[in-house]
Amino acid sequence: MALIPPGEEPICFIHCDMSKDMVQDVIFLFRKFRQKFQRLEDIASVIRKTFDFKYGPLWTALIGLHFTAHVTYEPGHYVQFYAGQLGFVLYRSHNSLFRVKLYEAEASYLFRSYKKKKKRRKVIGGKLQKRKKPKKKKPKKKKPTKE
Repeated sequence: MALIPPGEEPICFIHCDMSKDMVQDVIFLFRKFRQKFQRLEDIASVIRKTFDFKYGPLWTALIGLHFTAHVTYEPGHYVQFYAGQLGFVLYRSHNSLFRVKLYEAEASYLFRSYKKKKKRRKVIGGKLQKRKKPKKKKPKKKKPTKE
């Protein structure tokens, strides 16, 4: 029996609800990174990050030996297959639109707070320093009047 090198195993699809372009990308990336990386965690991480960048955020990648998955996913964004004994699942979360809005709002808030902090700082002598806040004036004490 001849050994099949990593990344060249035949692909057996269990479930596929994805466009042909996405499936081709998944297979290409899986084979490419299966040859490049030894750790399964690295393969899943790189494929997930690539899909986040190319097709929008909130993808999840699962990889392991002899497993199955049952998840809720956004229609048209799920694939599960085996390459030899190695199982792979890639899907996009069903609630992704809500989460994207949440992430956008959080990022917007962080950016605004960063800009506020940046405004208070200036460069003095080549070093970034905070501006001095103006001192609050103390209220004058009233002198007691003589009657």
